[in-house]
Amino acid sequence: MDITRNLFSAAPASADEQERLNIAKALENRHFLLQNSSTSDDALQLVTEVIAGSDFDHAHHAGKLLLRTVIHHPEFVSFTDKLSIDKNHWFMVLSNGEVYVAHEETGSTGTYIHYSIITDQLYEVEALRADVELLANGARRTGGIISSGNKVPLRNWLIFQDIDRPEDEAAIANLIDCLKFTLPPAPKFGNYWGISEEADDAALIVEPEQYPLILQQVRKRMADAGRHAEPLINYLTDALLVKKSGALVMEDPRLAWEHLLETREAREFAQTCLEALHGPDPAPAPAPAMTEITRSRLLLAAVVLDLDMGSEERVATHRGLRYAPLHVHETSAQARARLKQQFEQINRADPFAAHLAVELVLAGQSPEFLVLTPQTLLIGSPGWVLLRKAVLLTERIAPGLSLTLSYAKLIKFAALAPLSDAQRTVHQLLNLQCVMDWAAINEMLPDENAALTPEGVATAAMNHYSAYAKELEDALHAITAAPVSRRKLARQTLLDAGIANQGEMFASPHNKGGLIRDTVINLYLANQLHRKNLTSKSSKRNLHDVHPGLADLAPVNGLYAEQLKPQHERFKAGISTMIRLAFSNLSLSERQALTQGASTVYLVRGNRNIPGHSADHFSPHGVVILCRHKSKHHCFELFPLQGLCRTSERLAEAYFKASAFNEDTGSFDEATNEETGVFPRLTYLENIVSEHKAYFEGATPRPTEQADINRLLPRHHWQLEEYAQIREFGMLLDRLGEFAEHNEPSAWHVSPMDSFRSARLKDMADFIAHKNPAITYDEYYRMGYDQTEYEEQQEEYERVANIILNIFIPFRGCIQQLTSDDPDQRSGAAFSCVIDALAVAFVFIGAAGALAKAAASSTRLLSLSRVAGNVLVSLFNPLDGVPQLLVGTGKLLGKSALKLTHYGNTVSRISARQLRRLTSTSSGSYDLVKALGKSGAAAEIRMTLPTVAHGRALFQDDSIETASQVLKRLLDQNTALPKGASYAELDQLYKNALVSTTRKLQKTQELEALIGQTALDDLLTTFMTKNRHEYSAARSAGSEYSDLLESFSELEARKVIYMKNHQQNVLKQDLGAAPYNGVVPESRYNPKGFTDNAQRAGAWIVHASNSPGNDLDSIVAILREYADSNKPLTDPDLIRQLHVSIAPATADIIRVGTHPTKYGSNISGFSLMQDHLKLLDPAHEHFGKQMFATVAGFHVFGDGNGRTGRALYAIHELRHNRFSPLSKESISALHGLDGDL
Repeated sequence: MDITRNLFSAAPASADEQERLNIAKALENRHFLLQNSSTSDDALQLVTEVIAGSDFDHAHHAGKLLLRTVIHHPEFVSFTDKLSIDKNHWFMVLSNGEVYVAHEETGSTGTYIHYSIITDQLYEVEALRADVELLANGARRTGGIISSGNKVPLRNWLIFQDIDRPEDEAAIANLIDCLKFTLPPAPKFGNYWGISEEADDAALIVEPEQYPLILQQVRKRMADAGRHAEPLINYLTDALLVKKSGALVMEDPRLAWEHLLETREAREFAQTCLEALHGPDPAPAPAPAMTEITRSRLLLAAVVLDLDMGSEERVATHRGLRYAPLHVHETSAQARARLKQQFEQINRADPFAAHLAVELVLAGQSPEFLVLTPQTLLIGSPGWVLLRKAVLLTERIAPGLSLTLSYAKLIKFAALAPLSDAQRTVHQLLNLQCVMDWAAINEMLPDENAALTPEGVATAAMNHYSAYAKELEDALHAITAAPVSRRKLARQTLLDAGIANQGEMFASPHNKGGLIRDTVINLYLANQLHRKNLTSKSSKRNLHDVHPGLADLAPVNGLYAEQLKPQHERFKAGISTMIRLAFSNLSLSERQALTQGASTVYLVRGNRNIPGHSADHFSPHGVVILCRHKSKHHCFELFPLQGLCRTSERLAEAYFKASAFNEDTGSFDEATNEETGVFPRLTYLENIVSEHKAYFEGATPRPTEQADINRLLPRHHWQLEEYAQIREFGMLLDRLGEFAEHNEPSAWHVSPMDSFRSARLKDMADFIAHKNPAITYDEYYRMGYDQTEYEEQQEEYERVANIILNIFIPFRGCIQQLTSDDPDQRSGAAFSCVIDALAVAFVFIGAAGALAKAAASSTRLLSLSRVAGNVLVSLFNPLDGVPQLLVGTGKLLGKSALKLTHYGNTVSRISARQLRRLTSTSSGSYDLVKALGKSGAAAEIRMTLPTVAHGRALFQDDSIETASQVLKRLLDQNTALPKGASYAELDQLYKNALVSTTRKLQKTQELEALIGQTALDDLLTTFMTKNRHEYSAARSAGSEYSDLLESFSELEARKVIYMKNHQQNVLKQDLGAAPYNGVVPESRYNPKGFTDNAQRAGAWIVHASNSPGNDLDSIVAILREYADSNKPLTDPDLIRQLHVSIAPATADIIRVGTHPTKYGSNISGFSLMQDHLKLLDPAHEHFGKQMFATVAGFHVFGDGNGRTGRALYAIHELRHNRFSPLSKESISALHGLDGDL
């Protein structure tokens, strides 16, 4: 059974996505082939195929058509004939005026573009010079190049995408990751709130002066419902719960909100609010029509204002409170629960309503708290810095986008290095904001009375963070670094002595010294170089004659120990750091107890009933700490490699009720530990079950220490011979060390970071790490020893694979490495296997992906599930020093809040647009970004006005008379944009003004005369949308794109004229004669031998179609349905309905392109069809052929024109009880669209 097969086919990639993936694949192949190649190459010259329909294709297409026209110019043909250019070569024009003749060559690492420069020769041709200069100017918009083919160098594709050229292999690897990374479409309602164009932040749809109007409507509605003391969210949620269950609210609050918006209560209340904002009108008129997004945002505004969480001041306050030091050890789930409790207790929200309110409030204010994070990720940790940065970055791409991404996906996104100056600026700004909040919650900001500038505060915060993150990172690398390999050390030593051929075999005769036959390196490892009778098997020469310097080499074991000891010390220091991190995550009272109280560290003794354990087996992965502080007893379980220290009241109670074991008498004393007041060397905790896998095997402890109370071990005696009186189950503790009470005075409040720096806790951590390391020096020594077979035979050792720290290693790859015959493959495998074995728990909490990728290639990811939430910094460390941008892009408000300047917002939007283009899976995925701009109610009303009136109202200038004046105001960078105008409003006005201005151009007027004003406006607007002509890009470039629209209109007009002339000519032809009377042989299209005309017609349609998914039975049923009716086939609505029925998958496709085809857009085609249908006579003998020619020839739909046209022809035939299958030649003659224009 094939269990790996995907039963559901994935959606096809968009043109842009496929283009990116092709480039990534080429770069990956190059990297792989480069490993075994000695040649160098220029990765930026890799062949990049431009996919039809992509952004690059849209921008490049018009220039490509012009260049192809130039290529076919007689003088150009004459010029190139002299050069004897191969037919597979193509031409490229660069923005600097250079002209290349290019070809592709496949080398050892990929396929690259090579070229010859023909600029000087070509410029001598006077007739071509103007066109070449025009192409060079156009190339500035297409990455600096225009190609006559569909292939360009990677360099120019990157320039078009505003991506930096990678300077090294690491940058190329990052580029590959970026190209392969895709983000989903933005959620329907974004972040519910909307965004402010001034601050690029969440903002309500209403202005502050309109808040009272909204609250007045809330009070009135709740009073009318008899629910004065309840919040509005209760009223709306109850309306939802009439038809939907509370489970929907709990499991999918976003979907619940969508259903809520459709309830009668929500619709009525939103309309009431809009009418209140519209204000009294002396000439009463209905309020403007309300979109679904506007309704959502109005209701959101009413809900959060009613909860007193909507104003800008309240938003800032609550954001700050979420990062108050009180919550430093909270998880996101605990923060959500706390906010829900606040809504229930203070705002009197019902449980389901409170849950929905949490979603609505946090989505706009602090979306990072809605991410489902690992249960160990604390808000005050560096890991949270990384997560929050990822959330803020995705929210800039599209509001609410982070809510659609998993934690792992967000971390992976944050790990991608920025690809442009704009992206780097935004990364630095977000880094600064996140680190400032980290410093605030960890109480690392300077005191209020410190005489520091805002920049000084930021510098202090970053320095604290850098030092802390670096310490954790060093610990991670120290713990995960494999021990130095004795074999690799020996190899290097021999190389340094000039001995390169280390695999040469030498043997000694059989004598009292024993027979030996091995390589030079193995003889060195086995300390057998002292033998004088070792002879080469190939040259028959003595070993010391071949390599006379061997006798002077230092013993490899001594060299190995010299390097291994400091490495093991670093390993223990790393464990100490993890212990300090675990201590710092305790509560204040617990940290004070450990810092000031008398403490004793205990090891857990083994149990013979557990395989591999014995009475003298001690817990290598966990200890118990008993502490007495101010007459109160504390007990802690510490798991160093998990970075976890947790308090245990049940162990504390059991310990102080237990008795000490008297080693002299072999029995327990009668007095309890509490009565004696001392910490005995041995004590037994009765009726306590320890987590043996955590203590002895390094497994992740269960989430709560209470979880195992009723999960007792099998009731067998411990069978410890020396302690026979020990009862059936319990926990035997053996004292490791003691720490006396620390009486020095301390501050009343100590932050977690202070505890991390505490000298007392560091001493305790160092003691535990050095006295009870998870891997002892002997075990560490063994792991990198790389014992030779001779040494194993002499010492009768088994292979290390069988006895590695008593840990069973269930990894096939590790077993294969450990048992490999290749000593180089075995080297270091033991340590890697141990680390992987300990990493199982970490992997399953879903937080390992990004960190595992970032770890050095020579190490494996350590199982530190607790630390996973605290040390996810490594290569993603968000600190490269304080950004030198505080003046240019942002300013600090107080000591933690960062506000972007106008320039900062501009850079942020440019960066977001770049990321949007680079990560979207389809065009239009982020249209919601514009819809969620903070337009406000006044703007909503302005946006319903005609273009000129809209411009007057926005700029408050009655002197504006034309759309071109509006356009000039919008594009003039010296003109300040009106305060409060949203991007959505500006973008709409820009496009309307651009369409109105373009409509007055000569070429556009010619097109309008052919298809009409309505179709023209629709065509131009759709063209801009599909080519992503956005206002922000136009203003920054100072260009209105009207020249591009005029060029498009000219090309479209030529196509329209051709189609119209051809169809008018068809009406004059004898359609009963050749070439219009050809038929398809019956056997070719009707293999099943149908005799029924409807079935024959259906088989003909299916045979002629290249599209997948055509169902013969469905098509036959549709043909019969229309044939049996008397509906007129010339009705455009009937044709549209037939198209949806016959080709449903193509119903929503809109075709607007600049391809060199004879047919234009389907918008123009449909308009032409409507006029042409009036010329047709249904009584005409060949009316069916005329109908086919009309629909297929005008190409009136985005796709499915052939099937729809054939269906109309077949329906007419069936109505006359006949069917003649037209041949391909007849079809082509009727529509006339074969070939290019």
